[in-house]
Amino acid sequence: MTVNREVLILLLVLGLGLAGRNPLVTWAAVMLLGLKLMGLDQVLDLLDVWGIQVGLTVLTVTVLVPFATGESGPADINRVLTGMKGLTAAAAGALAAWLGSRGLEALSTSPEIITGVLVGTILGTVFLKGVPVGPLVAVGMAVVLSEFVG
Repeated sequence: MTVNREVLILLLVLGLGLAGRNPLVTWAAVMLLGLKLMGLDQVLDLLDVWGIQVGLTVLTVTVLVPFATGESGPADINRVLTGMKGLTAAAAGALAAWLGSRGLEALSTSPEIITGVLVGTILGTVFLKGVPVGPLVAVGMAVVLSEFVG
């Protein structure tokens, strides 16, 4: 049996996830490896087209849960808008959202940036104990930085 390039890369990512004791990378690699080995390329195609949108939706829903449960409300929003720490957090959130939108735009136009960010995200997740929630922001940062450096 010959092992194709895609499987080898996923095995490498799985190994990195295991070595770095990072369950997010490990499980992502296991799931993709399983889909690939079972020949479910249609599912991979669906994930390629809809995965980011579904993931962003789930992430947004999760962030909004405190409003739905009543844990956060108008008084909390007022505190955020009147304190330096809250204003700083709001500005950081706005910047991250803007960078994420730049990253989303770049997904279809700059494959070299995407590959670099994917490698960096995996390395940062595994070796720096990071969480891979910011690839879109990272792509946006790369786009903005590359505009400055040429």
